Amino acid sequence: MSQPIWGVVRTMTAQEDRARTECERQAFETFLPKFRTYVVARNGRRPVVRCLFPGYLFVKIVDHWYSLRGTRGVIDLLRDGERPARVAESEIHYLRERYGESGQHELTASRFRGGQAVRAVSGVWRDNVGVFESMGTGDRVRVLFEMMGRAVPVELGERELAAA
Repeated sequence: MSQPIWGVVRTMTAQEDRARTECERQAFETFLPKFRTYVVARNGRRPVVRCLFPGYLFVKIVDHWYSLRGTRGVIDLLRDGERPARVAESEIHYLRERYGESGQHELTASRFRGGQAVRAVSGVWRDNVGVFESMGTGDRVRVLFEMMGRAVPVELGERELAAA
């Protein structure tokens, strides 16, 4: 393997950062895209940083890749037969542009801002108007609909909403 390729390493549960550090110690270039979101806890809403692809890490492979299999935090390398599975350079470029070199990006809705009035266009909440609160995981968004005199949080797919 003379041409460098991007591959994917499967990591142990919640050990993506450890696997990244250990791979970098072996002189592998790595990329671990992350996003910032919020979780609701007893003491209110707090920001957390999560991996975009939990359990996986992108690694640039030049010649040797067998050493990755014995790396702390790594379970195995995703393979296509006996060789590492290839991730297109364009995909890595897209992820780096979108999430930055640091791999951290605040997950927000691309079409809506917090506090904006939105209308459900499909599903159970169709034709109801609510207030966009925040982006959830994936393409889910959190909307506040008024019901019985109070705001009720509901998670919907972003495609199910339109600006009111």
